[in-house]
Amino acid sequence: MAKIRFLGTCSGTEPFENMHHTSFVIEEKGRTYWFDAGENCSRLAFLQGVDMLSVSSIFISHPHIDHIGGLLNLILLIRQQIWRKDGNPVDGEVKLFVPLDELWESLRKLINITDSRVFSVMNIPTKTIKDGLVFDNGDIRVTTLHNEHEGIPEDGIWNSYSFAIEVAGKKIVYSGDIEWLSELDALVDNGCDMLI
Repeated sequence: MAKIRFLGTCSGTEPFENMHHTSFVIEEKGRTYWFDAGENCSRLAFLQGVDMLSVSSIFISHPHIDHIGGLLNLILLIRQQIWRKDGNPVDGEVKLFVPLDELWESLRKLINITDSRVFSVMNIPTKTIKDGLVFDNGDIRVTTLHNEHEGIPEDGIWNSYSFAIEVAGKKIVYSGDIEWLSELDALVDNGCDMLI
């Protein structure tokens, strides 16, 4: 049975006591799937007992800092756990799904500056998100749809996405940040079990 852990549920705000920027994980069949990475997400997950070596995939809805502010530390914490336990995450890699190639290119440079050993023990294949099915391993299925949170791009390249997540016979729709509620209509078509 899938388990959802909320690590942060506020976004675009100043810090509030006991609240953190957007991030949640879904644990299913020994693997952990990460959605957005607001500040403190890896610390909170670690303290809640999430097995950092089970992180299989990370999905980023859009490149605003309240959704990616903890991504670097998340990757470094996973690397630290691999180093200490001399093990590997599931499948020996952590897949990263991002809306912009530039996001990962910038983060990769920063990782190399802060801890060049990361890539000696971690494989982080990256896929740029587009509308449609982006992930399906038989246990979890993730479909994306662009939204207007960052406006309508002149170049046609969308920077912000919402997700439909199908796991353990349930459908979860995660908006990320959106401009209009109607942007979720196609994802909640035929209903959903949870809307985040």
